[in-house]
Amino acid sequence: MPEFVSGIILILIFGVGLRRFPISATWKDGAGPLTQLYHLILPSIPFVLILFGYIARMARAGMIEALDADYTRTAAMKGLSYPVVIWRHVLRNALLPTISVIATQTVYLIGGLVFIDILFYYQSIGSLIYTAAKKNDFLCYKPE
Repeated sequence: MPEFVSGIILILIFGVGLRRFPISATWKDGAGPLTQLYHLILPSIPFVLILFGYIARMARAGMIEALDADYTRTAAMKGLSYPVVIWRHVLRNALLPTISVIATQTVYLIGGLVFIDILFYYQSIGSLIYTAAKKNDFLCYKPE
C-alpha cells in the first residue's frame, strides 16, 4: 500500500476518528522536543509500514542462510558460545543484504516523502522538491 493511502487512512482513524494525534505535522513556535515528536509520530508511521515487511523478510532470509553456513558450524565446534557465534559471525554476514536493500530503497523513501510532506503539511525536503517541480525550478548543469 503506498504512503499516501496509508497516510490518509491513519489521518482518518487516529486524527479524525479517535483524535489521538494531530493531523498536521506543524507545531507552535517554542514547542519542546516532546511536543515536536508527538506531532511527527503520525507522519512517520507510513514509512515504517511501507518497508518494514520487506526489510524484515530480507533480514530473516540472510539470517537463515548465515546460520546454515560452514563458518557458523566451525565457530560453534570451536567451542564459542551461542551469543558470540551470533554476534561475531552470523550477524556480520546476515545483515549485508539487508543493508544493501535499505540503501537501494532510499530513493523510494524520498519519493514517498514528497507525498507525506504534502499530506501532513510538513515543511522539509519533500515539500521543497514538490515546490521546485511545480515551478520548473531545476538546476541544470551546463558545462562550459
